[in-house]
Amino acid sequence: MRLGFIGFGEAARAFRDSLAAANATLSFSAYDILLDEEGPRGACAAAMSERGVAAAHDPAELAGCDWVMSAVTADQSLAAAEAAARWLRPGQVWFDINSVSPQRKRDSAAIVAGKGAIYLDMAVMAPVHPKGHRTPVLVAGPADNATVERLAALGFDF
Repeated sequence: MRLGFIGFGEAARAFRDSLAAANATLSFSAYDILLDEEGPRGACAAAMSERGVAAAHDPAELAGCDWVMSAVTADQSLAAAEAAARWLRPGQVWFDINSVSPQRKRDSAAIVAGKGAIYLDMAVMAPVHPKGHRTPVLVAGPADNATVERLAALGFDF
C-alpha cells in the first residue's frame, strides 16, 4: 500500500513514523510547498529523506497513492484539495486531517468527491506525539469496508 502526504509537517511526520513502525510494507511519498521554497537541501526535504519518504516535486506525483493525507496549514486546506483535483482518481482515498471549519470541509469534500475519490474527514482528537497515527481520531464520510478494515489493521484509534 502506498500512502501520500500533502504537507509534511509535525502531524504527517508523526503519522509516517508510527505507521512505518506498525507495517514495514507501506511505502510513503509526500509533497510540501516547502520543497519548492527550500529546495532539495532544505529541512523538509531532509525530514523526508531521513524517513525514506519519496519527495514529490509536484503533488501530481501522488496520483499513484492508495491513500492521500492532507496535512497542510488550515489556510491551505481548500487550495490543497483544488490542486489535487487535477490528478485525483476514482477510488483513491483522501483523508483531510486539517483543523478547519465545517464549511471548508464540505467545500473540500465536494471537490474530492467530484473526481470520484473518497473524501474522509479525519479529526485528530489529541496531540500527535507520542502516539502518531494511534492518536484517537474521528472519521466521517463514505468509508467502505475495505478502508475501515485497513484502518483497523494498521492500528488507527477510531
